[in-house]
Amino acid sequence: TEGKGTVEEQVVQSKTSSHEYGTVVKLTANPYEGWAFDKWKGDHASTNNPIEITVDQEKEVTAVFIEKQVKLEVVSGDKQHGLVSESLKEPFVVKAVDQHGDIVSDVMVEFNITEGSGSISVQETKTDNKGRAQTTLQFGNQTGETKVKAQTSNLADYLETGNVVFTGIAEPKLSHWLNGQQKITDAINWET
Repeated sequence: TEGKGTVEEQVVQSKTSSHEYGTVVKLTANPYEGWAFDKWKGDHASTNNPIEITVDQEKEVTAVFIEKQVKLEVVSGDKQHGLVSESLKEPFVVKAVDQHGDIVSDVMVEFNITEGSGSISVQETKTDNKGRAQTTLQFGNQTGETKVKAQTSNLADYLETGNVVFTGIAEPKLSHWLNGQQKITDAINWET
């Protein structure tokens, strides 16, 4: 084997008591905790597990195990514009996937403001059954960019392969008079 795991061998059909010509052998790769089966290599290359091989000549087959990996991907919410001191309309949403692109639930995700001002609705949460976690940003009283980093934490069974950073852009509130009343609006959408 390569990596951490074992291979279970089971004779499915035997011509004799040893692995002679015509014997069918079933090989099952069993990864250790924190590892995943990746592929078979050698005389029988495959990603299926288990596999059956027929002994028709001397064969060498190696089970390859890799450390389980999880990475976060942006689902939605990045690069939103909003008003100072208000919450963004959409949450920042991430998805946890493994090395094969399959979703991973119950992964702890931490959200932290790394630049700018404001607060977030959730600082630590687990991914749901769709592999998703989210938080909402409320801007502080400063204009400009606020960056929120999402990263995995407390991964016992997985190797972390990175984090993502969301950006929210706070626009100033502007005051103007309309029909004798003061109106507070954003710099882009004037009330008329």
